[in-house]
Parts: sequence; C-alpha cells; structure tokens
Amino acid sequence: MRLAAALPLVALLVLAWHPNARGAALEPRLLNLRVTNGSTPFQGDNALLTTVSPNGDHFRDAAYVQLTLNAPTTVAVDVVQTDTVSADPEQSGLTVVDSVAAKSFRAGPGQIVWRPELGMTPRSYVLDLTVTGRDGARRVYGAGTPGAKPLAPIVRVQGIEAGFAQPSFSPGEPAHVTLATDARSLTFQVFAYNSGAFPTDRDSRTNSEALTSAGHVDWSMHRNAPATVQIGRPGNWAERSLLSPHQL
Repeated sequence: MRLAAALPLVALLVLAWHPNARGAALEPRLLNLRVTNGSTPFQGDNALLTTVSPNGDHFRDAAYVQLTLNAPTTVAVDVVQTDTVSADPEQSGLTVVDSVAAKSFRAGPGQIVWRPELGMTPRSYVLDLTVTGRDGARRVYGAGTPGAKPLAPIVRVQGIEAGFAQPSFSPGEPAHVTLATDARSLTFQVFAYNSGAFPTDRDSRTNSEALTSAGHVDWSMHRNAPATVQIGRPGNWAERSLLSPHQL
C-alpha cells in the first residue's frame, strides 16, 4: 500500500491595507464646519455666515469657527477681503488683512476664534482655513469661485449701514431710511453738501453744513435686524429746527 506524501499546510495571511490602519495617515478634512458670533445671530446669518461688531461691548465681538477633524491636524486661518477672492483659493493675489496662528487639534471637535481689531473696516471677510495633516498633506477651505456656494466661513464686520428707499424726496415729504447696526442708540443729524447760503458752520469731518440739531433714537430693539426710521422736516432748514426721527 502506498501512502500519499504528506503535504505541508501553509497558511497565508493576507493583510488588506485600509486608510484607518495603524500608522496610516488620513487625508485631513474638516467636518460640520460652522461659524457663529457667540451670541444672537443677525438677520441673514447662516451656518457659514456670521455678523460681528468689534467695538468692545462684549456683544458680537468675535467669530467662532466650530469644526470636527477626522484626524490629528493643524489648522491656520487667513482673513481675506471678499473682493479679492478668485477661483483659486491659494493664489498670491489675495489680500490677507489678518490671520490666526496655526493651532494643533486632535481628531474630533474643535474651535478657532477670530477677534477683529477695534475699528476694523466694516465689510465681509472670508476665513481661509489651511488644514495640514501629520504627513504634510494639506487642504485649503476657501471661498472658491465668486458666486458659488462658499466652502469657508464668511464674517461680516458690521458698522452702520444705511440706505434710502428712493433717490430723492419732495420738499416737506418725510424721508424713510433703513438702518442695520447693533448699536444701542443712534444720533441723527441732517447736513447739506451743496454750496447753498445756509447760516451754519461747516462740519470739519464732512465739509458739509448742518441743517438740524442732533436727534437721538433708542435702537436697542433693533440690534438683530434692519429697521426703518422716518425723518421729517419741520419748518425751514435754515431755522436749524430739531430733527425728530421716529421708529417704525
């Protein structure tokens, strides 16, 4: 009787590589990206747009970027003027007006805070986020192509925005002006910019002539959305009568 030769049993262990395997670096990504002002949103704010007013009153003084990281990552922030954004978020032509130093994060939730300087020019700014992984891999979250859905947080630095509903008004007709600001109170005064013969002194800041005394309005009920004010013209401008604005 012949015995079959015993064949050695060889066990083959096949290791499949997976990006989450120990020692393998993940491509850096930001998840659940949001931005807030740490307080009540202003009308129009959304997940990637917030309004701040850096005036030192501890109300909307800073922008808080909330994010979740898929791996240990370093994140740096460049603050870019919106009118210099192009299709290439890394091009050298962007106007960077401020920055936040690179900060290291573990995988998971994190926060970056941008505090605009007092008196920063009111306008919108894009927070370009540069994310760098442990192996040097980098990803930039910028505004992208103008008009496209933003990929980076946008911060609107608010001052006092004002606009009339129509270009001119008839003599004696009340004027309506829409204002957007989170100031607690406002002061109104009418000035003339033509060279008419008004018995007033020119204002050194505007090179114009005051036609009325200052009128004050409590704006504390309108700090979260625009509102309209009616400005009436009592009497003759030359009499410098008191301007009395009324909230609508």
